[in-house]
Amino acid sequence: MADDKLAVFVGNDAYRLRGAPPCAQLQCALSMRLSTATRGVVSRYDYAVFDRQRCLIDDIRQLHYRRMQQHTAAPRGQAANRG
Repeated sequence: MADDKLAVFVGNDAYRLRGAPPCAQLQCALSMRLSTATRGVVSRYDYAVFDRQRCLIDDIRQLHYRRMQQHTAAPRGQAANRG
């Protein structure tokens, strides 16, 4: 992912967070916490805090992680059946 994007896994769900500029090296964070003012994380209101940075969360999108895994695994399985 790009410098300002990060995939976050919560249980079986995955979400892509995008930080508002200037949010650098978000994808390299080894640990991170989310500052929330409500019961859930809200884009343009809450922050990702890591490596002495505090990045405003610009966008949150749910990733269809299992569908992506199935999609990337399908060509390998099909190739193995041909040979």
